Amino acid sequence: MKPVLIFQNYYTPARDALFREMVAQGQQLVVLYAHLPSDEGRRWAEPADVPYRSVQMRHLRVGKSVLFWVPRAFWRWDGPVMATDNNPTNIAMIAWCLLFRLLGRRLGMWVEHIPDTYKGRAKLFYQQACTRVLCALSHKVAAFSAMTETYLDGLVAPTKVVRMIQATPTDAAVNVPRGAQRLTRFGYLGAASERKNVPALRAAFAMLEGADLTLHLAGFDERADTEIDPRLRFHGYVEGPAREAFFAGIDVLVLPSFADPWGFVVNEALARGALAIVTDRCGSAEMVRLIDPAMVCGVTGQEIAAAMAHAAALAPDVVKPLRVQADRVVAMYGMDSAAQRFVAICREIEA
Repeated sequence: MKPVLIFQNYYTPARDALFREMVAQGQQLVVLYAHLPSDEGRRWAEPADVPYRSVQMRHLRVGKSVLFWVPRAFWRWDGPVMATDNNPTNIAMIAWCLLFRLLGRRLGMWVEHIPDTYKGRAKLFYQQACTRVLCALSHKVAAFSAMTETYLDGLVAPTKVVRMIQATPTDAAVNVPRGAQRLTRFGYLGAASERKNVPALRAAFAMLEGADLTLHLAGFDERADTEIDPRLRFHGYVEGPAREAFFAGIDVLVLPSFADPWGFVVNEALARGALAIVTDRCGSAEMVRLIDPAMVCGVTGQEIAAAMAHAAALAPDVVKPLRVQADRVVAMYGMDSAAQRFVAICREIEA
């Protein structure tokens, strides 16, 4: 099994966990980072103990595009190459994929795009055009969700598409068993950007009656105006123990996004014993449907409120089997399964 060269936008803990598990399963790899976590407002830093080689490539921002330079040592890489379809880096990615194909390399394409009406027409046209070109240059296309498979329909030959699994690192120790109880504590963890649709979540919660209901908001420092609902709890940016405390303090994670390729926070919540509500614009909806289809909703405040009301009305004896089913689903999307699948995809590219 030859080593694989993997292009990534920047270091993330979730992908690091995937790559570590791949190495543990015998796959050698090198990761090339196109830019930095700080470029996207992330606070991640790569640890010094990664068991694979990683290279931070030189890069330049031109408007919204990121141009990067692949070190010459990798131009004649003798093994499969897993490139990535990511809007800011796609101009450079197309150029380097052309070079790799001219050099006779076997290419895979990492795709996480989803059907996305939230993007403007011009941006969506650019994205789809890049997807067509990048996937035409590739021998296999790794789709990271069922929604990505839908996005690729009509853009890529179906025979090229292989399904990947989305997974995020979890520690079994953090999944403290929860008893049969009502679901009264809702939570959101993420950015406050327009795409995340947090105002609709706030509006949805305001529609719910019940003094025992609470909504916990974390991941951003924004505060509400002076007329704050006393049932709201603001946690700000959370990391480490504070992040674990946030998950321990909620019963249901809500992801109200207008568009989200996946939403790793859903995996994290489910792995820690909470349930989840997501909109049908999130890739992780495929997980939540396997637990309770009523917890997948639309993006309006009324639709999110209906899903939250459904969860709050569940009797404790109904909640318990839902948690058992959630554990089964989490196991299906575990890091071990994801690494096995990615290694198999690398072998398919190489074939």
